[in-house]
Amino acid sequence: MQAEASLRHVFEALCRHGGGGEKAKHLSLDEWKGAFRALDALGVDVTERDLTMCFVWSRMCVLDETTDRGHLRETHLPFEGFLEALCRLAGLKALPRHDEIEEAGAADAGDFLLKLKADDADEYHEFLANRGTPWGEEPSQPLAQCIGHLCALIVRKVDADCGSGPNAKGELEISGVIADKWVKRNAGVFSDAKR
Repeated sequence: MQAEASLRHVFEALCRHGGGGEKAKHLSLDEWKGAFRALDALGVDVTERDLTMCFVWSRMCVLDETTDRGHLRETHLPFEGFLEALCRLAGLKALPRHDEIEEAGAADAGDFLLKLKADDADEYHEFLANRGTPWGEEPSQPLAQCIGHLCALIVRKVDADCGSGPNAKGELEISGVIADKWVKRNAGVFSDAKR
């Protein structure tokens, strides 16, 4: 999976949705929260407070927040900050282990979670309630695995919403066109995030 390229496309589409100019290279808190609403990734395992904390702890330190550039960098995330926030979020999100994914016959964590939700909503909600990691605690599996699983979930959900399908290698990727389509399709969710 081309996780970095896919995540960059999603990030850029989210930024373009929020405005132009230099802000088009930075993600606001509202855009960040809107993305996870659209990904249907909020629940008992990850709350709005958790999303906000991940965002806040991933912002840049700036020398002078009173300048336009300093204010932008203090209140928005560049792509690298977006990746850092995803890493923080991955440690909180209820995610399956490799053995559970294999046992379920799923391709990856995203496939596992989407199928579980579609097949048994009660079991899905129980999974989220029992497997999330509270803020400040160690996740139940190595963080690197959590990050890979969260990336798979993002790519699978965007693909499920927009039907891009696997590439020539059989891997799922999110192109810039698909990312833009996904953001436009979920525009109402992003509007709700600004309230």
